[in-house]
Amino acid sequence: MPFLAGAWFTDPEAFEAVLGYEAAELEQREVGDKLLIPEKEVEVTIVGVLARTGTQDDGTIFLPLRTVQKVFGQEGQLTGIGIKVKKEADIAAFEERMYRLPDVQVVSMTQVKNTIMTLISTAKVMVLSIAIIAVLIAVVGVVNTILMSVMERRQEIGILKAMGAKAKDIFRLIWTETVILCVAGGVVGCAMALGTAKLTEVLVRRLLPYTPSGGLVTIDYSLALFTLGVVTLIGLLSGVYPAWKAGSVRPLETIRSEVE
Repeated sequence: MPFLAGAWFTDPEAFEAVLGYEAAELEQREVGDKLLIPEKEVEVTIVGVLARTGTQDDGTIFLPLRTVQKVFGQEGQLTGIGIKVKKEADIAAFEERMYRLPDVQVVSMTQVKNTIMTLISTAKVMVLSIAIIAVLIAVVGVVNTILMSVMERRQEIGILKAMGAKAKDIFRLIWTETVILCVAGGVVGCAMALGTAKLTEVLVRRLLPYTPSGGLVTIDYSLALFTLGVVTLIGLLSGVYPAWKAGSVRPLETIRSEVE
């Protein structure tokens, strides 16, 4: 564990602390500063700050074991122990031995990994469900918008048909308008996503001080192009009914109804 400044404790019972990189930044502390342990009214001196490692150690505050036991009134006791085994060790057999220990809860990294993967799978299902609902809402919104536009322009459509425009010409006109509307909305949405990605990362870092280093929000440009393709497909499908409705307008009835 490389140090950015300072070193480890000078004594096993010293009231000293070593801070991870992110913890030092959050607490605004340097080597030689004092750090107050909440609710215990005990101050410890910071003797070291670790370099950034990109692991959970960056957000950890380290104190001597005996000092922690004394401060929290747990002399001679332990809350948790982390065990790292060699690569050639039989992990299954080792876990089985640990399970036999009385009054000890054993949590293996395999269990932690499985739990995390389950959470990720659940999150993916939730995101996919939200995306499907958003697509359905978008389809209904586009159909409603174009239908309202067709209803408001019935007289214009009737005049076009009276001047010789065929049903397929009106269909193509409304359908093209729908696709343009959807593509324009998709372009604006992708531009907003690209523009707000950095802002989202800043907000996340402010709300969660122990966030990992590196980029948190990454937008794949191939995914943006795929999104535009999906939006265009939505426009093609959504515009079928309004375009058919516009193409089936009877010119004489439309003009007569507008005159009356």
